Amino acid sequence: DPASPYFLHVFDQLGSPLITQFLVGDNYSTWRLAVTMALEAKNKLVFINGIIQKPVTEPDASAWLRCNNMVTSWLIHSTTPTIANSVMWIQNAHEALHDELFSYRTAPPCTCGVLPNLTSFLDEDYLMDFLQGKNDSYASVCSQLLLMDPLLSVNKAYSLLLQEERQRSLTS
Repeated sequence: DPASPYFLHVFDQLGSPLITQFLVGDNYSTWRLAVTMALEAKNKLVFINGIIQKPVTEPDASAWLRCNNMVTSWLIHSTTPTIANSVMWIQNAHEALHDELFSYRTAPPCTCGVLPNLTSFLDEDYLMDFLQGKNDSYASVCSQLLLMDPLLSVNKAYSLLLQEERQRSLTS
């Protein structure tokens, strides 16, 4: 059904960019507008704005995964290689756009001394979002990471999860 958000046209390809204007760092606003229009035209905007969450039952779960991977691939191939390397590790298209928006926001000037606390608060939220997206088999590791005081950065948590994954692959 071409009206379904799970419909993929025969010309939809994983390696093709969604738009011709790549995200280079200082053009986020125009890039985002072009991506939004292109995804809306392809009936895939619902994967970016979070309207369609990952279903838990088949056949919708497989269809969602296939389309989510397609949208994520389009986003990756619509950015410069340095940005694409960071987007590549995002597990769903909704997070990919959220992550890029977050990385281009700058904090307003602060003279009251609250900015470090706000930054810390946002970093904690970002860590929580990152850890919530992990597979249930990592639940105990994620719990241990959340018990650390002070909380780790997302990069450090990612590094520790990679080490855990390597250890698991060696023992299996």
